[in-house]
Parts: sequence; structure tokens; C-alpha cells
Amino acid sequence: MTILGNFSLTDNKVLNRSTVHHMEKAEKVRRNRAKTTQRIVEALEEVIAERGLEGVGVNRVAEKANVSKVLIYRYFGGMEGLLEYYVKMGNLPGA
Repeated sequence: MTILGNFSLTDNKVLNRSTVHHMEKAEKVRRNRAKTTQRIVEALEEVIAERGLEGVGVNRVAEKANVSKVLIYRYFGGMEGLLEYYVKMGNLPGA
């Protein structure tokens, strides 16, 4: 990327600095979301290992992942969605 005053040139397209900033910010959010999702899944695994499926709950997973439980609802729609994601990723509780 080449910076030209208030504009950048990338792949033969001229972008203003605001657009470039938003693109960089969106990429950072995607990376952070991936890391946060991984932390949540790892926390879920820990809770399952410690307490079994009966002991799994949004509050315990959120606390263990050091995230707000609202984030689990936002990313997965709740505990059921998180468990579905976990299974879809090839993980089987108790296996």
C-alpha cells in the first residue's frame, strides 16, 4: 500500500484514509473475534472436563473465558448455539 497525502493506493484502487482505517479496524476485529471464540471454546472444554455436561452454563463458561456472557449470546445465540458450534467443529463431549 502506498500513501499519497490523504489517499492510499492499493491494487490500483485509490482509497481515502478513512476507508483504509475502517478496513484495518475490521481486520483487527475479525482476528480478535477468532481469538475470543477460541477462548470461549477452550473454556467450554474446561467446564465440561471439570463438571460434565450437566455443569455447563453460560455464566461458568463466560467466567472461565474471561468474557461477558452477553458476548456468548452475541457470538453463539446462547449455550445451545455454543454447544452446536463445539460439536460442528468436530468435538464430541465425553469422547
